[in-house]
Amino acid sequence: MSNGIRVFGTVWRPSVLALGLCLAGCVGGPASLPPAPSTPVQSTELPPLDVTPVEPAGSDLVADQTLPEQDPLVLDNANAQVAAPAFSAPAAASAVAVSRTDLLGAWTLQSEDDTCQLFMTLTTWSGGFRATTRRCQSDPLRSVSAWRLDDKLLTLIGTDGSIVGQLYPETKTRFTGQLTLGRKPVSFFR
Repeated sequence: MSNGIRVFGTVWRPSVLALGLCLAGCVGGPASLPPAPSTPVQSTELPPLDVTPVEPAGSDLVADQTLPEQDPLVLDNANAQVAAPAFSAPAAASAVAVSRTDLLGAWTLQSEDDTCQLFMTLTTWSGGFRATTRRCQSDPLRSVSAWRLDDKLLTLIGTDGSIVGQLYPETKTRFTGQLTLGRKPVSFFR
């Protein structure tokens, strides 16, 4: 055989041999890294999320001024649909306080013509946090891809950035409200 070197009965091409020698020198030489320590891993509980708003650098706001209230139905998205909420003041006033972590996990999502599953996470997503639905028949519920919580108002956001529905918590395990399209009632619970 030509253009090769015979080592222990095997013919090696010069380029393969050079690569093998380089790897042998890099991996097994005296400059090898020491093995990783084998101490046990310790775990501790994470502190609660700090959701205190932070003023942007260079802000012209004075300490005693407050930011103007933003309409919870307006998203920073060119495709967002703006619709006036049709909730009565008592629904908002009687809503219980919930935190983002109360919303995590699986829920049963129900509108007048559909019952399916809703899953909410704290993964940042367009317009809020990631949400997905399963086995939904209606287009609005099937399109849910994000959620956000503004005080006690929970907004479900579609894949195009539009508001699918808004709900208030009756309890920490039951939310009721309405869909934006057709103003149909919607709820989720567990």
